[in-house]
Amino acid sequence: MDQNSPCSALDLVFKRRSCRIFTDTPVTPEELDSILRAGCCAPTSKALYPCHFLVVDSRGEMQKICEYHNMSKALVTAPLCVITCADTARSWASWRDDAAAATMNMSLCAEALGLNSCWLGVYPRVERVNRMKEQFSLPDPIIPYSILALGHADSPKPPLGRFDPSCVHYNRWQRNS
Repeated sequence: MDQNSPCSALDLVFKRRSCRIFTDTPVTPEELDSILRAGCCAPTSKALYPCHFLVVDSRGEMQKICEYHNMSKALVTAPLCVITCADTARSWASWRDDAAAATMNMSLCAEALGLNSCWLGVYPRVERVNRMKEQFSLPDPIIPYSILALGHADSPKPPLGRFDPSCVHYNRWQRNS
């Protein structure tokens, strides 16, 4: 598919890859606005909308995350990141699902805009959650769920064919030999 042509939803899903090294090309305010709007459009249980989004474009703040998040290499070169948080007072039972859906929506939106992303897990790792709450002064009951590093890939990756028919079962679990 041509990089400059519009993508269908299926193209986005099939070609999206995590990016861990970004160029220094900035994410425009318009691109960021679209990505945040996509996060807000994610499905949410019982229309509770518990998600909040913390945009971090400070190199120093992203470097601090790298000090306690051992899988955050992508933040070293990403122009910015979005931390998806959830208000657990608003939705205790389903906030994790809602935050995951919001993170995925933003990742797919970035792909549609010609950007790349890397989803970095925060919750349920207690040390990461606590350090992030402290670093960004997150009040109770706000819990950081994920970090989405955003930017332009230094070296775009080709799509992977990850479909595995042995993982698909119909009507009941079947052993696959």
